[in-house]
Amino acid sequence: MLTLPTYDMGDYNPHGIPNKVNYNPSSQETKKFLDVEVYENIKIVNFEPEEKFLAYFTHSGYHNQRIALENALLLSKLLNRTLLMPPALLGPPIPWVRFDKMYERLFLSTKNGLDHCIEIPKEYPLPAECLDYYTYTSVSWDFLLDMKPIRQWNKIINRIDHSFEWLESNLVEELNKIDKKVIHLGSLFGSYRVAPELPTSEKNMKFIRHHLVPHNSFIQKAAERVVEQLGGEHNFIGLHIRVSDGFFMKTARKNIDLMYHTIINKYTNLTPEEVDKLEGGTHDQDILDDDSVDLGDENPYNKMTNITKRDGNQMVGSGGFNRKRAYMPELSNKINGFSNKVNCKSSLHPTDQGVNTVIFIATDAASPRNNPLLFKFFNTFPCVFVLDDFGQDLIDIKYVRNAQDKTPLAKYLIPMLDSMISAKGFQFIGTPKSTFSKYIETTLFPIYAGKELEIRITTT
Repeated sequence: MLTLPTYDMGDYNPHGIPNKVNYNPSSQETKKFLDVEVYENIKIVNFEPEEKFLAYFTHSGYHNQRIALENALLLSKLLNRTLLMPPALLGPPIPWVRFDKMYERLFLSTKNGLDHCIEIPKEYPLPAECLDYYTYTSVSWDFLLDMKPIRQWNKIINRIDHSFEWLESNLVEELNKIDKKVIHLGSLFGSYRVAPELPTSEKNMKFIRHHLVPHNSFIQKAAERVVEQLGGEHNFIGLHIRVSDGFFMKTARKNIDLMYHTIINKYTNLTPEEVDKLEGGTHDQDILDDDSVDLGDENPYNKMTNITKRDGNQMVGSGGFNRKRAYMPELSNKINGFSNKVNCKSSLHPTDQGVNTVIFIATDAASPRNNPLLFKFFNTFPCVFVLDDFGQDLIDIKYVRNAQDKTPLAKYLIPMLDSMISAKGFQFIGTPKSTFSKYIETTLFPIYAGKELEIRITTT
């Protein structure tokens, strides 16, 4: 359901992605978790005599769902309709299909009738229907985003699930009484699918985007702590490097090389010879797509980049990892929970201050400091940080759990935390064609920088 978008139209298994969480809580583990309500208790208010409704199905990854929500909010405002807002789906993405098939998939992707899965002790085997129970969940958008001002701007009713039975049980009486109507759409995903061409529509879209930003207390507090340790807002460069699926695996080396040389060229005085040595002499290879990644392979994660490095201290051949990694800085010298300075690795560059620029990398790469794709950053810049460096600041998020189905929420909140931190630097550089990067670049970064949001309607 959530995380990364997919458009595979083949055989559908709603939760067939392996459960990397591998979590089945025992009675002792349960004490560690903080159960939080993920749905605001918003009662359906009395309907106005002429009130009408707009509904739609949600699908794909988180940011595709957010884009669909943008369009739904704008369209409901333009049509003067109450929006029946579906929940945010977190977990393996549900791909887009035609209306009737989409309904079937959403209907089969709930936890209705699976309450017993929570009660099974860890030492007992799970029945088949519970094997993927903790790989997906759903929450209200109010739990994630700043929805209160939007609710004051246009009427919204939380739709707890996508079933037509929900519509019937909540609206049928009123529909029959005063002949109300519901426009129910399939997908509303697509940037500017509802084009804000009129000045009033552009103003409305800016209002919507200004508030569809992370507004969860857990990630807000963690972001404040991490940014403080990076030297404060506008003291660092934020990067988003996406490398761990399909297309982005294939273009990872090229995208990373482009970001690396953008910073090198703009902020440092390093000579080409120095840069070539620092990045391991791989520039000619790194500007090419990785042909070892087959986008048609159902398991792209099993394919490893086959690169030959010129420097013997770096990755050589297939699967060999450099053992001489950049020193991991110790985030110490804290005062009242915050560090009083940026703690970089010990040897700063003595003359080129551009090399000492603080950099925060938001990435989906596993073990970033040991990932060969990111080696050139850690080997060149002494003040590079990733979220793994701030483990103590993530403890609260680690144990947040959906109070309804007991699913841990950390893996869904962490990417939002990454986006908030990377957007608070003095510059942001993202991964081309990533909706996650585009969201940070066009929405979060200007908002945090106090700049006016730009609405650029394109046909591509």
